[in-house]
Amino acid sequence: MTQAYLSSTCDCCGLTIRPESGEDCPRCNYPISYNKEERFLEFSLRDLQRVSDYGGANLTVSGLIGRYSKRLNYLRQLKFGGVSSSFAAIQPAMPLEQRPPVPPVRQSEIAPVPSPILWQMPVGRPSTSVSGMNTGVPSAEEAPQQSPRRVFSFSWKSFMVDQAITIIGLLGAFLILMGALSSVVTIGGNPMLSFLIVFSVHAFFGIAGVVAYRFANFRMIARIYSGIYVLLVPLVGFTGYTLLLGSQIPLSVPTVIAIAATYAAIVYVMLAIYQGFPIFGYLGSMALIIADLAVAADLRLNYWWWPGMLMLLAFLALTSITRSPVTGRERYFPGAFEVLLAPVRVFMYTIIGVCLLSSIVVTVLTFSLSSTNTFSDATLGEIRFSILSMTVLLSLWMGAWLWLAKRTRELPVLAWMFLACVLACCYAFNFSQGGYTLALTGVALLYHMLNRFAGRLLQPFGRLGLYMDQIALLLVCLVPFISSFLLTQQLFYTALNIPLEIASPLYVHADWDAIVELIVVGIGCVIIVSMSLLRANQHGMLEGTHTSWRWLLLPGGFLLNWEFSTLVLALNFDAVWYFTGLTLAMVIMAVVVRGRFGAYWAEPVDVIVLGDMLLALCLSLNKGADLVSALLLGFAALAYSVVLYQRRQHWLFLSLLLAILALPILLFARPYIALLMGIVLPLAAVVIRRILAKKQQSVSEEIAVKPGREAIWEWPLITVGLLYGVAAALFDVTVSQYGNIPQSIVSNWSGVTFPVALELAALSLAWYLSAVLVRVKWWLLPVIGFAAGAVLLPSNPFWVLAGVTLAAALLAFGVSRRFDRTWASPLYLVALLSAVMTGVAGYQNQGQLNAASWILLFFALFAYAIGLAEDLEPCLWLLPV
Repeated sequence: MTQAYLSSTCDCCGLTIRPESGEDCPRCNYPISYNKEERFLEFSLRDLQRVSDYGGANLTVSGLIGRYSKRLNYLRQLKFGGVSSSFAAIQPAMPLEQRPPVPPVRQSEIAPVPSPILWQMPVGRPSTSVSGMNTGVPSAEEAPQQSPRRVFSFSWKSFMVDQAITIIGLLGAFLILMGALSSVVTIGGNPMLSFLIVFSVHAFFGIAGVVAYRFANFRMIARIYSGIYVLLVPLVGFTGYTLLLGSQIPLSVPTVIAIAATYAAIVYVMLAIYQGFPIFGYLGSMALIIADLAVAADLRLNYWWWPGMLMLLAFLALTSITRSPVTGRERYFPGAFEVLLAPVRVFMYTIIGVCLLSSIVVTVLTFSLSSTNTFSDATLGEIRFSILSMTVLLSLWMGAWLWLAKRTRELPVLAWMFLACVLACCYAFNFSQGGYTLALTGVALLYHMLNRFAGRLLQPFGRLGLYMDQIALLLVCLVPFISSFLLTQQLFYTALNIPLEIASPLYVHADWDAIVELIVVGIGCVIIVSMSLLRANQHGMLEGTHTSWRWLLLPGGFLLNWEFSTLVLALNFDAVWYFTGLTLAMVIMAVVVRGRFGAYWAEPVDVIVLGDMLLALCLSLNKGADLVSALLLGFAALAYSVVLYQRRQHWLFLSLLLAILALPILLFARPYIALLMGIVLPLAAVVIRRILAKKQQSVSEEIAVKPGREAIWEWPLITVGLLYGVAAALFDVTVSQYGNIPQSIVSNWSGVTFPVALELAALSLAWYLSAVLVRVKWWLLPVIGFAAGAVLLPSNPFWVLAGVTLAAALLAFGVSRRFDRTWASPLYLVALLSAVMTGVAGYQNQGQLNAASWILLFFALFAYAIGLAEDLEPCLWLLPV
């Protein structure tokens, strides 16, 4: 059998235990066996903890015993039929918080029962057992004789008897208070006597409250006396101030207020600690705030320094969040001091909120009043330094709070607070625009350098490094607008020759500020590129996981263009040509980046190139149609060359779009260029198709070049050539036939007589050669269109039409016999139309009517012969026609 270890002394009643006494105390039945006592204490603590958790923390032991006794009595009555089950079902137990305090059970009302066991007795204090006592509960035989419930009744007599002491104490306090107040009024001419009377009454109520609080029956009186004591504090201060006015002690009003508020704070804090009443803690905190502001007024500090004085209390209040590293509880507020914890924290956060709001308000007011004469320069300087000191104090407090509270998630607030301190320093020392930009760029550089070179130190703080980079990105994007906010307007006005008032400091000038701007914007561009590379590598770019950090290069491109604009404006260069050069340089960079690092990093550079193209075109709007059209066609050719080199067929539309935009300008400014492009581009498409047809493997990043898919690369040339040719032909025919200029495009350009029909014939011939060279039959459709237009012109001479008919028919016959009838069809159609127009021209001129008849007869016989040779039945029908 396991040996039971027994205690030598009962822990409940203090009785010395003999070894043969068993496992329970012979006096109070408290377990003296260690194992049994351990189980007893575990069960007791669990039950008491449940009572404390659900509203019974303020119950006394006697109150808890009375409550359990009443409940047990009710359950036994219910068991033996004293209370109906229906009544019990609708009477839930009242929560402990809502129940009236249970009067303590008197010892005389508790009858003993056999085998008592005491479980809830104080340690070391002998007493009669309670848990084994009968709590006035009737036995089973006596239960039917008991009343089922107790009827509540109120009696003034019983109330006066029970509360006689409280009533007498309150009445005496009221009389003393009234006497003190009346004495102050009646003897107002004697300040010393008034002060002594009020102070004596004040001290009496304080001492009486402290003494009475030690007795449970006088707790109510003690609280009332303490309340009167607290209310008399301002009256004591007033009478003391009245006394000092007539004395020789030179004390100012703020000094007296500071002394009185300090005394009140001490009194309130002591009462809060002694009585455990948190309201006194709030009053003490408020008194400390008043004392602090009174000291500020006594030191003759202006109002904008007062929030800084309040911050001293906020720093002292940080002790409320300081925890012990061993226990994890508040270090400076143990035990009875815990009642001050909540008031100190509330007022600490209130002070911080008031100081933050006041600093914002003061800053806004200085901005609005700096342009007026409300304050002198010295006063404005003092206000600015107060803002700086307030910002520094708030930053230090925030750092201490985060360190003491171990709050790592809120560390990005410190980054913002440091930025606010830098801005406040710039404002206090009245920096210029260049000073602000240097300071903000320095902060951005510091934050990014910490991420790049001390990233491991920032990893324990979570996303602090990311937030710092985001702040740095925001700063470097704001710096250009701080330096020269109206740079974009100045750039466009200068390029478009619009008059501009250049004296504003928001524009770029050729001075040291421009140099500073170039430096800070360049540093910002480097920071963005470095940040993009760093973040992309950290998120697994090298392993193939693409992220969005590459698009940070777009703000970098914006800063690059801003710096380039600053340089152009400062040196008074022609913006159009320099931005065109920048576009070419960016195109080369995009090609190199795509070839060296891949499409992932090249896509942002492509977007920057498009932006530079658009900017160069916008800046050239006032430079004439020739320059605009040249830029459009140059960018179109550049875009097509790059896309063709990189095998990016999805971007072929860009060159087409730029060429279409240039077409209206060319038609009215340089129509011969449109005509030449309509002739040359189909031939250029042939060259591109033949070059790409020789390659058997893909060099493209998106698709593989397969047989039958080569045509995708020349379709922009074909489309642009067709559009330009059709537009030039329509323009030429419309102007020459119906306009005031009877000459063709070539004639107006070169001065040499060149008919419109020959221009259309040249377009038709270029398309016919292109179709034959690439063996694409649908390319013959433009051939037919242009040739038909050339033949059907009413200005063509009769003999020219007759010659064209014969030559076209012979050439068509030869092509059909040598190659294919399909390639001869456009020539046959030209011959037919020419023959028709020959007859029309002959019949319109009476002198050529006889020749027209013989020529048409010859054409009919010639067509019949060709029909027989070619086995073409439709040609045989031309003879009777």
